[in-house]
Amino acid sequence: MENNNIPLYVSEGNWEDKSDQIESNKYLRFCYKSLRKIDGHLTIFGHSLDESADKHIVDAINESNVEVIAFGIHDLERKESISETIRNYFKDNEVYFFNSRTFDNSIKNINIDLAWGHV
Repeated sequence: MENNNIPLYVSEGNWEDKSDQIESNKYLRFCYKSLRKIDGHLTIFGHSLDESADKHIVDAINESNVEVIAFGIHDLERKESISETIRNYFKDNEVYFFNSRTFDNSIKNINIDLAWGHV
């Protein structure tokens, strides 16, 4: 990185490298600590949670008080293996899966229902 500047979004490296980058930045450290403190429901969209690259994120969610997780799956041909992996990550949570390819249509339908007073 030029001039020792790092991005506020860390996308490369293994989970240990990412954790080091997060710990070295005040804002990212704050965000990571906040993730570990959330509760209720969490929607995960557009993220694979790969064990070698994202274990720190899985650990943070497991440290949190999240009860229900909705996880978007884009690669529908692998939905069984993906859902099994995610359920294994979050054994103490209710986990639901949705087709992330059509997620935007679901939101549009909710907005239409809200406009018509159906929700």
